[in-house]
Amino acid sequence: LHIMVEDPAASINPSSINTVTVTVTSTSDPVGLKVTLVETKPNSGVFKGMIKISSKPMAGAIYARPGDKVKVKYEVMETVSI
Repeated sequence: LHIMVEDPAASINPSSINTVTVTVTSTSDPVGLKVTLVETKPNSGVFKGMIKISSKPMAGAIYARPGDKVKVKYEVMETVSI
């Protein structure tokens, strides 16, 4: 499963390659796994990564049976000044 997130605000250091984290779950694997996405180039705000989907429980892969829904959840981190 290829995953892409576009979030210019997540490019917190414009001169470096940044990362974001998503959580991938399925109907059969509701706990899921965290996947780190890597920015495609400095200050692009585009992050990509991938994870395997397996029809059997397996380390490093999302377990999903035929008919399962697979969800990718990305939570935006916000900084608040007080």
